[in-house]
Amino acid sequence: MKVEDLDESRNYLTHRLNFRNKTDNFPPPVNKVNTYSSYYEQLTSTQIEKLKEIYYYDIKLFDYPLDPLV
Repeated sequence: MKVEDLDESRNYLTHRLNFRNKTDNFPPPVNKVNTYSSYYEQLTSTQIEKLKEIYYYDIKLFDYPLDPLV
């Protein structure tokens, strides 16, 4: 499940598994662009490169941008 599609995926899974959807109390989503930018702006280029290495397969599998600040 991608975080960006969490609501849709959660609804699908709860339906398929015959679970009651008890997620109405979740907080509203935050503005992801500002959140990502604010986190990445605090990192050094070395730290960003290390994150790219660690999350290489996630980036490829979910088609995330290599540079989140672009």
